[in-house]
Amino acid sequence: MLGQVVSIAAIIWGVALMMNRKTKFADAHRRLSFGERLQIITICLFSPVISGLIFYYGWKQTLPMMAKQAGMIAFVVLLLELLLGFALGYLIYFAS
Repeated sequence: MLGQVVSIAAIIWGVALMMNRKTKFADAHRRLSFGERLQIITICLFSPVISGLIFYYGWKQTLPMMAKQAGMIAFVVLLLELLLGFALGYLIYFAS
């Protein structure tokens, strides 16, 4: 139950961030700042697939550079979560 609440909160935070940046900036070649990258990484830790899609498709038309960067961040976070899950599962399975 708590995990679902945290995921929903992360998705809402992601939508709010995406809408804020979409209306605030009009430069199509703008890149993500360090703070924005940290926010996207934090959001994607809790919901990488949905948040990544929200950022990518929300910014694709108006902020394509930011959309590409956010999509890559979400993809990397998803891969890291999968690798960590497989590694822990492997360790737990063979440790018992």
